[in-house]
This record gives sequence, structure tokens and C-alpha cells, in this order.
Amino acid sequence: MNTLREAYERDNLERAWRWVRSNPDADYKSYHRDLYSAYAIADSDALQDLRQRLLRESYQPHHACKIYLPKASGLLRPYTLMTVEDQIVYQAMVNIIAEKFYPRARPRYYVETFGHLYAGKSSLWFYRKWSDGYRKFNTSVRQAFASGLRFTASFDLTACYDSLDHRVLSHFLKRIGCGDDFCRTLMDWLSHWTATDERIYHNHGIPQGPLGSGLLAEVVLQHFDALRGSPRRIRYLRYVDDIRLLAKTRRDLRRMLVHLDRLSKDIGVFPQSSKIEIHEIKNIDDELKSVSRPPEPVIRSKVVDQRKLQRRLIELSRGFEVRNPTRWKYLLAHARPCAKLSRRLRRIYDRQPSFYPQIMRYLQRYTQLPNSVTQWLIEELKVEQHPYPSIHTALLTTLEGRIGERQTAAVEGHWWVRAHLVATLDDVKIGSPSFGSLLNERLRDSVGDVATQAAAAVAAKAVLIAPPQNKIHPQAGRTLRSLGVLKTVRGTVCGVTANLSRLLGSRVASIKWKVILGSHHRQAELQAAWCRAYAGTDITAWVNAVDVFNDLLLDSLYKHDPSLGTYQLGNVGSVANSKRLKSAYPAFYDVVESVHEKRLQSHLSHAKVRKTGKQTGRITYRYLSVGKRLMVKGYLELDQKC
Repeated sequence: MNTLREAYERDNLERAWRWVRSNPDADYKSYHRDLYSAYAIADSDALQDLRQRLLRESYQPHHACKIYLPKASGLLRPYTLMTVEDQIVYQAMVNIIAEKFYPRARPRYYVETFGHLYAGKSSLWFYRKWSDGYRKFNTSVRQAFASGLRFTASFDLTACYDSLDHRVLSHFLKRIGCGDDFCRTLMDWLSHWTATDERIYHNHGIPQGPLGSGLLAEVVLQHFDALRGSPRRIRYLRYVDDIRLLAKTRRDLRRMLVHLDRLSKDIGVFPQSSKIEIHEIKNIDDELKSVSRPPEPVIRSKVVDQRKLQRRLIELSRGFEVRNPTRWKYLLAHARPCAKLSRRLRRIYDRQPSFYPQIMRYLQRYTQLPNSVTQWLIEELKVEQHPYPSIHTALLTTLEGRIGERQTAAVEGHWWVRAHLVATLDDVKIGSPSFGSLLNERLRDSVGDVATQAAAAVAAKAVLIAPPQNKIHPQAGRTLRSLGVLKTVRGTVCGVTANLSRLLGSRVASIKWKVILGSHHRQAELQAAWCRAYAGTDITAWVNAVDVFNDLLLDSLYKHDPSLGTYQLGNVGSVANSKRLKSAYPAFYDVVESVHEKRLQSHLSHAKVRKTGKQTGRITYRYLSVGKRLMVKGYLELDQKC
């Protein structure tokens, strides 16, 4: 089959969407989590429409939102935020590359190469666990040292992702069997996604951040693996773009370094000469990066002495310069917000802005930001031509719920910022008329992610859609239709049936939801859509969403069956020990009780578990299959008895 058409197959697009959602990079997903959930509401229709546009060659990628993260040196590390649709398309193309590249790369897995290892079609994850690869990389270094290879050198590359030439990449893709059309199309899209904010298009570079870029880089970097030669006296180990060499003599290492330098010139990448050094290993532990955290006396007990902790933080940042970043970050993660420490962190931020992620996470522990902190963050938000635009993202998150129209207007340039503002703005804070006007404007945004996020907010807040409806972005239209806000010409489709059938299977497709839910049917349609969407993106939010859906069912059931007594909407816990409900509707009682009990363990609901006193946390995905099984039994029972 033509490799380009193979990439556009429905099962490959669905697999790409699955892997985009299961990306283990929490930092990258944090920028898109709300967008993933909004897209998931109507993802079946969205993927079908996407496939048709790809086949008709009418699909057009959006320009990526480039953010730049500050390094400790003061320079910038680029991060590429792509729309959800573009991420799916990019991943779908990489899926095909992965399958064709795997037979060639597989023999080197855990032997010479240890990073970005393809897990296979059937895996929930695109890559094998990075921690396994990193551990085996370190183990191999230790074994080489133990065998008598006492000299070592590292061969690192400078800005590897940014410097990969598209013609070189295309050369290697054709070698593994990707067709000309496939390569030409992918290179065109890569040029689009790597363009600068000034719309200067390059013929080099791949996006930093998206899941598939690691494997795409492997296709080029395998040039080192294939042609490095096989001298018996040298151990060659590669973890992504970091090549570690071990040998018995300096001479052997020097020859290999020269050879690798020539290979790097073949493919147009550049070694970091300042990091290349041949030396004898004195202590193997010093050669390996460690993730261990030596204990801190001030946090040995469960109750942290905050006064001692503050003194320790001050000690580690004399003159407002952090001397030991690892220790300081670890301690700050345990600090409780207070005015004195917040003032000190502002001084540290001014001198070392690379610590902004830790400082912003600390400030987010305030239940309400002090006026002085709020003013500081808003001033930072208003800075024009900020040297580190990525900080705007953290500022918006920290100020979430406090930002009005006047503060947001100056930072709405990128599509990602517009989408984020839609997710965080509050109708109470800016007023219902302005809020409704803003959402209606965003429904017609040129970028689907922004419009989809607005559609979810329109449904959640019951905002009236202003005419003309034919200007609404197609992605937003599909979302609104799935939520039951927009009706088709042929009549109303039950959103509960449509969404729960996809979530739970065909057994629940015939349930008479309108009869069971009565006046709650409209709200339940919206809730069912979120239940299905969260099932694939956020299991903790899914538990809370199902608990609300069960709340609506309980209120409707008690109205249908007066023998059960009375029920107050919003008080699911009141039926926890109801003998009448358990006797008359045992299967439904089980799902209500199980889901509500699990919700009480969620950090989205409470700070601690009331029964045990333990800290709440995220719900694991192991509960998804349990909850779905109980839902099927309980909901079928309602359909039979109502």
C-alpha cells in the first residue's frame, strides 16, 4: 500500500490519537490537557472528517505556537505546541515510520541504543519505558568499566532536533521504504511546524515536545550506529544524542571520536566540542547521573517544620542566588506559602528566571494570592517583548480565575493562549454578557482547538449561541452537536446514548434515557459527553464526572419510584446506606456507591480521605474497567425497572 494512504487509514489515525493521549511527558501534556478533553467529546466524527480532508489533500496544518524555556545559562530551549489535530497527523506519519524502521533498529535495543525505543502497535504506549532504557544504559556503562575499559569520553550533539536537515531526513526515510509522496508531504508539514513566529520557514528542524519527534530523530541518528565500525576494544552506547564510549586506551577513544565527527558531518549535525573530553574513570558512580535524593533533616518527619525549612531555603540561596539547585527545588516543593518567602522568591526570580516553574508551583499553593503577589504577576504578564515568553503560560495558570478582559487582551496572539484563556475565564469575574460575547467569538476562531474549547465552555455555561451559526468552526460544530446544543435537521440525537454506547459498548445502546432521566435529560447529555471524553484523557476527572451523572440518575429515579423516599440533588452520599435502594436496585446501588467512594479518594474532590485521614490523590486507570463494568450492570437494571 502507498505509505501516505497507509498513514491516513482510520485505524492508524485512531492509534495516533491514542498515543498522543498516553504521552508520558507530563510537561507537554499539561499544555494540552483541556484541549484533549474537549477534542475527545466528538473525536469519532473529528477523526473521520480529518481522514477525508487528508485523502482529499485539503488538510492544512496550523502554525505551531513556539514557546522558549529559559536555561540556567540564560539562553533558550524551544518548545513546540501543536494543535491537537496536527499532533494526531504528525503521530500518524511517525507510526508508519516506526513500523518500517523497527526491524532495522530492534537488534540494537538495550545493546547499543537505549532511548526512544518503539513499543509496537499493540502497546498502550508508543515508546518502551524510558526509565528501563536509562537504567540499562547505566548498567552497560558499569559492565564495560568492570571489564577493564577504564577510559571514557562522551560525544554529544548541539541542538540535535533543531539542526536535523529535512533532505537528510528524507534520504533515510526513503531508505527504509517510505515513498516519495510520503516524504515530500511530511517535509512540507515539518517546514510549517518549525517556522518562526515571523513566519520564516526552514528546511531543517523537527518540533521539540511532540511524542513522535524522538523516533524521527532516531532514523537519522542510527547513521552513527550503522557506520561506527566494530572495533573490539571500544564499547559504544547511545542514549538519544548522547554517545558514551569506553576503551582501554586514550588512543582508541581518540580514533573513534574522529570517526564519529566525520559521520556527524555526513548528516549535518554538530558535536558539542566543549563537552568532549577523554579521561580515566576514577569512580564509576561519578560518571553516571543519579536521581537519588539525599535526606534533608528538616523534612524527615511527616509534619514539616516550616520555620526550619525556610531557614534552610535561605541558607541555600544567599544573596538571592541558588547555589544547589537540586536541594533547593526539593525543599521548595515542601514549603507552605507565606509572605516572607514569597518576597524572597521574587528576588530570586529576578536574578534566576530559570527557576520560574518551581516558584510558580509554590505560589499556586495559595488558596488566595496576596495582593502584592497578584500585582507582581500581573506586572510580569504585561511585560512587552518578554525575553522568556513561556513564563506567560505559568503566569496565566497561577492567576487562573483572577484574570479579566483587560489583562488578557494583550497576550491573545497565539492560538494556544486563546484556547487557554477560554478554559480559564470565569463568567462571574468578567460578567455574563462579556463572557458570552467572547465565547461566541471564539466559536468562530480559525483554529479548531480554540473553537472546540469554546464549544465545551458554551455547553457547560449554557451560553446562547449568536447567529449566524454557519460561521462556527466545523470542529466546534461537531462538539456542540455531540453535546446536544446544536440539533441536526433530521431531529434530535440522544447524546447520552451516543456517548455512553461508545464508552460502555452496544449493550447500553437501547436504554431509554429520555424516559429514565426526564427533565434531567438535557443536562445528562452534556455530562455523558464529558464521561466519555475523560475516560481516555483523565481518569480522576472521569470518576468525578460519572459521580455527577449518577447524581442526575438518582434524582430521576427517586421521582419515578416514590417508595424509595426522597432525594436531594447533589447529595449522593445520602444514599450510601440506603437499604431500600440497595434492595430494589442492587446493581445500580453498587455503581453509585463504588464511584462515589472512589471520588472521595480524589484530589479533585477533597484534601484527605475522610474515612482514613490519608491524603487524597489521582485515581489510577485500573479502576476504569471496574467502573465501566458496574455502570453497564447498573444502567441496564434501571432500564428494565423504570
